[in-house]
Amino acid sequence: TAAILVTIHDVMGRTVRTISPGESDASGAPAFTWDGKDDAGRDLGAGTYWVRVTSTTGEWSRPLIRLR
Repeated sequence: TAAILVTIHDVMGRTVRTISPGESDASGAPAFTWDGKDDAGRDLGAGTYWVRVTSTTGEWSRPLIRLR
């Protein structure tokens, strides 16, 4: 099983949250939930963030729009 790291970044590229994937979904892929907070527990505002998933087999990132 590949080690996975999930990070959330603001539009300036700063890492605002690091998440450990929890349970796997029905396909066996790792699943995670972001509560809209940074690593210090502060609520982040609405806006565009980037989610980056890094593993030993590769990396991908996608925009994530937080509405509230």
